[in-house]
Amino acid sequence: MAALTSASYRSFGDSALYDFSQLSPIDFEELVRDLFSAHFGVHVEAFGPGVDQGIDARFSGKRGATIIQAKHYVRSGKNALLQSLKREVPKVQKLKPNRYIIATSISLNPNLKNQIKEIFESVNLVVADIFGQEDINALLRENPRVEKSHFKLWLSSTAVLERIVHSEIYNRTEIELEVIEALIPKFVQNKSIDEAEAILSDGGSLIISGHPGVGKTTLARMLSWLHASQGWDVFVIDDISDAYKIPNNGTKRLVLFDDFLGQVRLSPDHVRGLDSKLPPLLSRAEHDKNLRIILTTRQYILSQAFQISHRLTEKSNPRKYVLNVGSYTRLIRARILYNHIYFSGLSTDQINSLIDDKFYLKIIDHPNFNPRLIEILTSPSYSRLSSGDFRASVERILENPHQLWERPFREHISEDARALLIATLLFDRVAPLGSLRSSFPRISKAMGLSVPPAQEVYRFNSALKELEGSAIYIVNDTIQFSNPGVRDYLQSVVTNDFLIAPLLTNSETFQEVKACWGLSETSRALRPPTASDSEIWRHAMEVQRLSGAAPILEGILLCLQIHGYFGDIRLLHIAMQWVESMEGVAFDSSETDELLELLSAIDSFVEVGDAQDNLRVAVTNAIYLLLENHADEVPLADVEQLHQVLSNFNDVDGRGTQAWDRALTLIIEQIEYAMQEFGTVEELDEFEERLKFLVEAQRYNGPLPQLKIEERREYLEYKETEGYSDYERSHRTGSVYSSPDSDSSISSMFDNLNR
Repeated sequence: MAALTSASYRSFGDSALYDFSQLSPIDFEELVRDLFSAHFGVHVEAFGPGVDQGIDARFSGKRGATIIQAKHYVRSGKNALLQSLKREVPKVQKLKPNRYIIATSISLNPNLKNQIKEIFESVNLVVADIFGQEDINALLRENPRVEKSHFKLWLSSTAVLERIVHSEIYNRTEIELEVIEALIPKFVQNKSIDEAEAILSDGGSLIISGHPGVGKTTLARMLSWLHASQGWDVFVIDDISDAYKIPNNGTKRLVLFDDFLGQVRLSPDHVRGLDSKLPPLLSRAEHDKNLRIILTTRQYILSQAFQISHRLTEKSNPRKYVLNVGSYTRLIRARILYNHIYFSGLSTDQINSLIDDKFYLKIIDHPNFNPRLIEILTSPSYSRLSSGDFRASVERILENPHQLWERPFREHISEDARALLIATLLFDRVAPLGSLRSSFPRISKAMGLSVPPAQEVYRFNSALKELEGSAIYIVNDTIQFSNPGVRDYLQSVVTNDFLIAPLLTNSETFQEVKACWGLSETSRALRPPTASDSEIWRHAMEVQRLSGAAPILEGILLCLQIHGYFGDIRLLHIAMQWVESMEGVAFDSSETDELLELLSAIDSFVEVGDAQDNLRVAVTNAIYLLLENHADEVPLADVEQLHQVLSNFNDVDGRGTQAWDRALTLIIEQIEYAMQEFGTVEELDEFEERLKFLVEAQRYNGPLPQLKIEERREYLEYKETEGYSDYERSHRTGSVYSSPDSDSSISSMFDNLNR
């Protein structure tokens, strides 16, 4: 990773210089235009990049027209700048402006300014109208609103990056710094930033939805970093319950949950507890100006979630927080492709292959265009992985995006690398390096490879080295895919290559078995269950039960789900044997959702009367034990849901009454602590309503905390009437020009890649 130094960047409002290296030539032109518009206090007319005949911007005054020419040559150097300026002389002579201004990103000393003046001697250019890097920085200090609107300038500064790291926006420091550094220059400012901030400002929450690859995570990251730079503490979570653990200490808090409904498909794991926890969280953010929530999800998964879980929309309307992204104008598409090529590190030959014959127009107008596809195709690591004719590869993948990983996977990586990718697929979001190393020889065997014990470490490390930087990243001793598209593709490989059975046969950990069940969803939909498949799953679950290492609740739940599909009574017997080990186990509050889902699964998948009754008794006893010991740690909404479910069962021996008395005592004893988390009167009212319901339903006779509740209500009412200032929407995308999107205009933009 290139070192980040204060000489290269500065944070917004600092006194050090920008070197503008994070801007493309088009970005630089926009900055120059906005800067001189503010400096002179006039409207500056913009021209499309390239088709300017020597004009990047122009304004008229009493003495005639003033022409502004922007030259972004910080990467090329002074000699390239001087040669380019010499080519401008005939154009400027023909235009005969009253005043000619040159603005360049290169640092200019007096001698270099005089050289430029001499080049334009026939135009009567004055030294005062030659603006170098230092001069533009001086204008930025005089016009902070321009600086603020062009956030790509300061968002990649060392100070901002360090704040992001220190606020724990990401724990994976080194790799995330690389991601940030690479992302910001390529990002194209567009209306989605303004639209997203409007939704956040109005409702405190934002659900970014769209098809795979359209830029949901990129937008979420940009918004998170913009907030972090303005003093918000950013928390990245992997479970909705974690949002409730974030302390309400009066600071500004932004919560980011990427792929909050799952990365590939909607599953019970991702829906579990979401319908009870998400609406209150969205309500809290709507009433607390110091809290904001950003969620991302694929559009089709969000639609499924709304259809499956009506509780998501019972008390609120999450749809009002949704921003669908991915609809790009032709000009924005061109800018996305341009920026990715400009900052790509591709070879000159590769860049020329995209420019020759205006091939870029075909890319921009292709129906399969999306930012992720462009990001991968312009990555040098991918071009090395795919090999062959670069332009032909791009054209082939545009026609069939599925081929993005097909040819590299099938033809250009080793068998060991393929096995390592499949092994990584069997983990959730990240794969611990040690666990992946252990699974590698077993997954290799499942794929028909032989890895002698003496070669395991060497072949694993070789495969890891082969894939690092292209399909996978290594982050703090964990492995993760470089983008979700790799996981999408590998899932199709497992289905098309009929790998479920061999993978399951060679799996040892519960995580691997559970992953195989999720991956088998597609194949289960394509063909009916068979006795041989059932036998493989039965054996795998028996191995997990006997190992004693599998989580009890998840193990029983998975066993019941598999039994529900195959109807194999032997799987039900395994679940019953597993249940016997539950007796006396004290589950904690984090397992509330699993217990609730297990009760639901019993009714859904178990039809045998005695087995159903025995399972219910075991699970309800476990819930009673949980309530007696940890009721004060469980959100009251979940406690109420437990009560609703358990009320369907007869309390034969009074066990339930005893448990509920103890649970309510615990909740009331800790009520002051619980109420500290409420930031609005509405949240407190919901809490009080639930508590009253439970007290009346259980005929609880203990002391009630009415006075404490009223004291908290008075405090919250005072806070709400005192008011908060809305978050300043200071990151508007500036006056992004509405340049023509004709072929000639876009072609002129790409022509300067050859300069």
